[in-house]
Amino acid sequence: LERISVNFSAGQIDEQTCDRILGILELYEFPPTAFEVEITETMLMKQGEAAITQLEKMRRHGISISLDDFGTGYSSLYQIHRLPINKLKIDRAFVKHIPAHADHTRLTAIIIDMARTFSLQVVAEGVESEEQYTYLSNKGCDFFQGRYLAGPLSVDELNVVVVP
Repeated sequence: LERISVNFSAGQIDEQTCDRILGILELYEFPPTAFEVEITETMLMKQGEAAITQLEKMRRHGISISLDDFGTGYSSLYQIHRLPINKLKIDRAFVKHIPAHADHTRLTAIIIDMARTFSLQVVAEGVESEEQYTYLSNKGCDFFQGRYLAGPLSVDELNVVVVP
């Protein structure tokens, strides 16, 4: 297991949560570099500077920060540049129309290029076909989520995959 990613909703990224995460990682001797916090751009815009300050603190401790559902909220180049993130997750709303719709295909390529400009890794959500996977892979996408690679798993099925 390389990394554990946890989604956080609006209001959860505060000083108490940040300290609790860091404390739990230390208690269980879990490396912060193997932990990832996923937040949506909408949540960040609602929470503002207080959340950004806590994300910066987590990032200084080695925790990776991923911006989820990119492209469906308040995204702007200014925000992407100033946020303490390591990774962009392209929302499935864009991916599901690749390669059939030229506009979505071009937008996805632009998002990947923009992420590269800011030295961010890219995750494509909702990859459902070989065509989508091949296109995104050829464009430089780093990671993929979706039924093409694996469907939802039960705890027992997950244990077979994760625990050797």
